[in-house]
Amino acid sequence: MPRHTPHSLDFLPIFDSERLAFFHYTCNSPSYEVLADYEVEPMGKRFGCADSREILVIPLQLYLNKGFAFSADQDVQKLNLEILLKRLSLEKK
Repeated sequence: MPRHTPHSLDFLPIFDSERLAFFHYTCNSPSYEVLADYEVEPMGKRFGCADSREILVIPLQLYLNKGFAFSADQDVQKLNLEILLKRLSLEKK
């Protein structure tokens, strides 16, 4: 798969209704340990990213359990996912 170019992943997040999860691009990912603890799957390598944590599969149930509501507004969804990732990192400290 070809490597991504800057901002070519701006179409994310995408909600996958089959997996009940978000595909989300981030440059501020938590550690692999935090991702594993919360069952967040790093898969950036499949999209040609340098770090597999650049694209994450975040379960909808985790998102909802942490107090976030699903939004049709992609910008709101993107911000909420970034806030969620930050909170997960802080909870593990």
